[in-house]
Amino acid sequence: MVVGPFGSEIGILVVGHGSRDPEGNGPVLDVCRGAEARLGMTPVQPSFLEFATPTIESGLAALYRRGVTRAIVVPLQLTAGRHVRFDIPCEVGRCLAKMSDIRVAFSSHMGSHPEIMNLSRIRLDEALDCLPGSVARMEQLLVARGSRDPLVRGEILRLAASKRTTEQNGPFTPCFLGMAQPSFETALQIALSRKPDRIVVQPHLLFPGRLYRHICKRTEDLNSESPHVGWATARPLGPDDRLIDCVLDLAANALERDFRREPAVFS
Repeated sequence: MVVGPFGSEIGILVVGHGSRDPEGNGPVLDVCRGAEARLGMTPVQPSFLEFATPTIESGLAALYRRGVTRAIVVPLQLTAGRHVRFDIPCEVGRCLAKMSDIRVAFSSHMGSHPEIMNLSRIRLDEALDCLPGSVARMEQLLVARGSRDPLVRGEILRLAASKRTTEQNGPFTPCFLGMAQPSFETALQIALSRKPDRIVVQPHLLFPGRLYRHICKRTEDLNSESPHVGWATARPLGPDDRLIDCVLDLAANALERDFRREPAVFS
């Protein structure tokens, strides 16, 4: 992927959600290191919304100390939930009130970016390769975090529908680990009730961590209870260099937007 020059006065602030589990934060740092290595003179600074450091405020301050006057904020988020539409812009706006010499533009979230969709197909193919044999009766679950925000639920439903039409492996049932229906557990039981030959569980998660371990543990338990079914759990989307491609492409597209002192906030 070819990314146009940003220049040394422009920096990229990558905002991860943040986790109390260090395993969930390390890959964000790796993405930023990889992106900065590709760009050379353009700073790429990691930050986290909560539970981890550096914070958004310290991330912006670090960019400013490196000579950045315009920062592109890239939300490392798969869905446009409250964090993307409200929490991150609010926190950035609070920081800008203290920093008079820096302006920001926001990129889109990762969503259905081509690199995300490509990674999703690759992870599914890897899981299917572990299950030789009949595919006559196969159930596929796409498992997302979940949110009370109906826009997030709708985004996952559309993603599952898109995978149905593009991957030619049969229907995907979208489900959620919390705060939205159908739940992961409900989807598993419905899938089992259809007496399939195999069940493939695809976590729609950026990186390994607590949620991924929960998914793996549940499918391992069901594998013991239903050994006649072929079970496979796909890996998370990352770590993978294609996530770096995605971040850089999102940042490059944001160059066309206005750099502002007061970011727009959508509740």
